[in-house]
Amino acid sequence: MLNNSLKKSIYEDLPAIFNIETKNLSKIERLLFFIANMGASEISINSLAKKVGLDNKVVKNYLEYLQQL
Repeated sequence: MLNNSLKKSIYEDLPAIFNIETKNLSKIERLLFFIANMGASEISINSLAKKVGLDNKVVKNYLEYLQQL
C-alpha cells in the first residue's frame, strides 16, 4: 500500500496540475505499486502498461507527470 502523502499526490495534486481523468487515478496508484515492487531490470513502459491496462503513451505521460511533482 502506498503511504498517505503519495496518495494525496495522486488523488489531489495530479488532477489539480494535469488534465487526468479521475477514473485513471487508481491506475496511477497501481502503476507506482508495480514500480516499487519490480526489479530495475524488469521495468519497461510496455510491461507497466500491460499490468495497469493503459496505453504505452498514457503510461509514459503519467510517469513524466509524477517526475514533475
